[in-house]
Amino acid sequence: MDRNYQSGKGGDLMEAPCMKVKCGVTNCTYNKSMMCYADALEVNAMEGKHKADISDETCCTTFKDKE
Repeated sequence: MDRNYQSGKGGDLMEAPCMKVKCGVTNCTYNKSMMCYADALEVNAMEGKHKADISDETCCTTFKDKE
């Protein structure tokens, strides 16, 4: 079985996360049947902050408009 590995703390190899991500943004290129099909997902705190207190203060920066 193929597995994806990435380097963890101390250089140890650990299995890379793999999860299903729901997406409600219908005009995103990666949204297919309300699921995210991007190769990688990046979520950041909004407005240049490094911390969010609630989900409304986060933003999917992987988003790409279908145009």
